[in-house]
Amino acid sequence: MVSEPLAGAIEEIRSHARFLEHLVVVGGGGGDRLAFDELLSSSPAQRPVAETNEDDLAFWLYTWGTTGQPKAAIHLQYDTVVCCEAFGRHVLEIAEQDRCFSIAKVPPPAPLPGFKTCNSQGVDTSRSGPGRRYA
Repeated sequence: MVSEPLAGAIEEIRSHARFLEHLVVVGGGGGDRLAFDELLSSSPAQRPVAETNEDDLAFWLYTWGTTGQPKAAIHLQYDTVVCCEAFGRHVLEIAEQDRCFSIAKVPPPAPLPGFKTCNSQGVDTSRSGPGRRYA
């Protein structure tokens, strides 16, 4: 998944990405590119939930590269619980009366870690964007 401004850069290297099956573009599509908005609007409202355990992959976040080249840091399912509890409760000290608002340009799950941190503490979370509001 990539935003429209970066889609061209991915196209330039696509022939070398042997495991890339689909290029999903947020804010665009056409040709062999899949439009994120079209995929989202054509998908069923309910999806089956994947059976996972605490050691399964949850998401990747990329490091800043302070110790070298930026790299993907793999977070497991259980890591999200620990991170949300430690960061949300003990660092941010957020509680149920607080509100979190994301200005991320990409709809969830991109700002997922922030939302999970807020939700883990019972905080209302929302995001707005062009013509829509996520909560």
